[in-house]
Amino acid sequence: MKKYILFDFDNTLVDSLTLWYKVMHKEAFKYWNVKFVKDILTLRKGLSNHEIAQLFIDLTKLQDVQAQEVVDFWNNRMEYYYTHKIKLIKGVRELLNNLKAKGYSLVLVSATSKYLLEIALKHYGLDMHFDHIYTEESLAQPKRSVQFYEECLKQLKCQASDIFLFEDSFASLTSAHSLNIESCGIVHKYNKKNADKIKSITTLTIKDYTDKKLANLNLL
Repeated sequence: MKKYILFDFDNTLVDSLTLWYKVMHKEAFKYWNVKFVKDILTLRKGLSNHEIAQLFIDLTKLQDVQAQEVVDFWNNRMEYYYTHKIKLIKGVRELLNNLKAKGYSLVLVSATSKYLLEIALKHYGLDMHFDHIYTEESLAQPKRSVQFYEECLKQLKCQASDIFLFEDSFASLTSAHSLNIESCGIVHKYNKKNADKIKSITTLTIKDYTDKKLANLNLL
């Protein structure tokens, strides 16, 4: 019997990756009046948001700019998008309500900062659904890393068998899988090239939460 249901946030609960890309790789370069550096798209893989901010500074050779300033810029722009533009993925609200009614403890795991997640959750009316929020900042680990999920287990004082994860990132799913954490992969246009790989390490893959295959998980 599972005790904790973990959810990633961006493109797992909300359709937001398009706007994160816009903020990090268009608006930030324009704001600091620097030319876009294509290498950042490759070099950023596996890094935490704070590390990506430092990479942005290093690649653009900005002077007197700190990584936290870059992160704050991203967060300020995303606060607007979360509360004005970004929508929940289909079926999210119903699924979360059903899981809470079944007595599961819901946990949010994200690379996004906690303060921004709290703003977004309140906007969507989901702020009372989650019992715990773990981020790269709070756990001091990149979310894609095995160490991030190991720390989640420590914080929750549970075993991998007590947890089920909903996630879209192949890297994060791979890390969770290495710890024997059961999961459901969310497949969308940004990760569909890894769809077969995601399917190979997850119990189930879905496009959104209206998928009738969810009934096969025996969670509801």
